[in-house]
Amino acid sequence: RGRIRGKEEQRRGHPANLESANHLAGTHILLVEDNDINREFASELLRSLGMEVDEAINGQDAVDTVQRHAYDAVLMDVQMPVMDGLEAARRIRALAASPGHEHLASLPIIAMTALAMAQDTEKSEAAGMNDHVTKPISPERLVTALLKHIRLPGKHAAAPRSQKAVVEQAQDNTDTAADLRALTSVDAREGVRRIGGKAEAYRREHRCRRIVRGAGRHRRATQAGRGTGRYLAERAGSTAARGDR
Repeated sequence: RGRIRGKEEQRRGHPANLESANHLAGTHILLVEDNDINREFASELLRSLGMEVDEAINGQDAVDTVQRHAYDAVLMDVQMPVMDGLEAARRIRALAASPGHEHLASLPIIAMTALAMAQDTEKSEAAGMNDHVTKPISPERLVTALLKHIRLPGKHAAAPRSQKAVVEQAQDNTDTAADLRALTSVDAREGVRRIGGKAEAYRREHRCRRIVRGAGRHRRATQAGRGTGRYLAERAGSTAARGDR
């Protein structure tokens, strides 16, 4: 799931926000995402910036988790099974009326969605979300949203190396890795950058996506083959029936 960003949009960024990302070190984030690959991708990025990350796989899981642990922000996928992100956000805000959960009224909830129309933003805000970032997730825009809504002066742990160093490492990795340079159908340099400079994590993500696509093609081919087989069997049966007459 997620829209494809054009090359022009990929070139636009907010490098100053990446330089400020070290202020987020030590913050505790709940990442809510049902897709295993997307969840790993986002977790790697957040951890590379020094954040502590807990994971939830659907909206119901998120509602249960925020009642057990305190978070500085929630990154919430919108389209999920069991309970979607909008309903989860509404229930989290409703919990603020319960004793001991008053802090949930101001907990930053940021939507992660491929839906970028104005009405989608309005639905997120109506559900109690503070902001949204569109998929595929841009590190710069994610950092911008987190910096905008997290206000925890003095709480953070020691700052990690700057995001500039992370980006430079990502470039070095793609420059020196022949297997990544050989990928012609994707922008490996951009992919590694998006995952916080972790070339090995990008390799895993790329392999998983190839496996998923391959399984989908095999399933469609199998279904098509079965359909053709049924058609031929029906034709043969019809021909035999006419011959008997």
